[in-house]
Amino acid sequence: MYKNVKPYIKKFDIAYINQESPMGGDDIPYSGFKRFNTPSDLSKYLVESGFNLINGSNNHALDKGTHGVNHRVNLWEKYKEKGVMFTGVYKSKKDNEKLQIINKNGIKIAILNYTFGTNGLKPENKYQINYLNENKIKTQIINISMSLRIIFTKGFMFNYLLNI
Repeated sequence: MYKNVKPYIKKFDIAYINQESPMGGDDIPYSGFKRFNTPSDLSKYLVESGFNLINGSNNHALDKGTHGVNHRVNLWEKYKEKGVMFTGVYKSKKDNEKLQIINKNGIKIAILNYTFGTNGLKPENKYQINYLNENKIKTQIINISMSLRIIFTKGFMFNYLLNI
């Protein structure tokens, strides 16, 4: 699926992709706009192409509700052994609060994810996704900046300036 770009992706230590169309479960119908559900097999093509940082925090994160969130987290869990990190949606408060760190070539990079919204859908549990919140972002950055050299902060579809 990504064969034309695979050589470019594979050469980087960290290859990030925003997985816009959620893989919400093969046990429910696939669907397109406005409430996406993509086949789970796409995950193996992303990994084979070299992507190793998969973001799920975007406006379609809740398209298939809690079932979809849980399916995505479980699906990507299978790829952890291959060095793939999935981030942006969470099955538990503990998972949401756990600092996600990539360690590449001796450099630790914290991964923070937020989205502006979820197309009017609300999470069943607040911990399932992080919405843009200036105080939360500032607090997270300040708390981790003492121990890490790089902080990767992704805010989906926003122009935001933080005065830290």
